Amino acid sequence: MQKIKNFTIEELQTHEFSIELQGYKIEEVNVFIDDVQQDYIAFKSEIEHLTNELTQTQNNLKNLKNENVNLKERSEVFLASHNKQIKENLSNADIFTRLSSLEDSMKRLLSYFEDNSK
Repeated sequence: MQKIKNFTIEELQTHEFSIELQGYKIEEVNVFIDDVQQDYIAFKSEIEHLTNELTQTQNNLKNLKNENVNLKERSEVFLASHNKQIKENLSNADIFTRLSSLEDSMKRLLSYFEDNSK
């Protein structure tokens, strides 16, 4: 890969070529150099624009990664809390079921004693 010379606009405008007897037409060379200069300006501008866009995209990605980490942490806390609450609710439901069964047994036992005491 060739090293980039990174000319300035001034260097492109002021560069002088040696003139020889059978040389190129100066007007054609000047027009060509002007075209190269315009392309160079456009390329530098595009590189700057793309560099800024890349930086912004990298910042957005960093922010999204941070947000993702925060959301994961919050969801883990929520799930842990929610799971605890479900376990407690299941425990309460189990207690109510057992209590209801115990009440039924007590009613039957009382009914048995009442029937046998007559």
